[in-house]
Amino acid sequence: MINKQINIRIPETLYKESEIIIKKEGFSNVQELIRQTLREKVKEYAIIKELEKLKGSVKSIKLLTKEERDKIAREINSKKSEEIMKKYNLDRLSS
Repeated sequence: MINKQINIRIPETLYKESEIIIKKEGFSNVQELIRQTLREKVKEYAIIKELEKLKGSVKSIKLLTKEERDKIAREINSKKSEEIMKKYNLDRLSS
């Protein structure tokens, strides 16, 4: 891999703040911090681009209303209750 050299100027306050991060996070120097930060930003950008591609397929998913979610929850709970009652022979008590 061929490396590309770049030169940047940053405010002294930003440089001093980056030195704090370097010490706390265990980076060797500012260059290493900048390289890692660039890697993370490039990865984040790639993930966002992939999500944007998928966004069209997500639009077709119907979101449930609160009423629909509650109804489903009640149905699941009642079925679970019936199963539990049968499992422990408690269903005969409700008759």
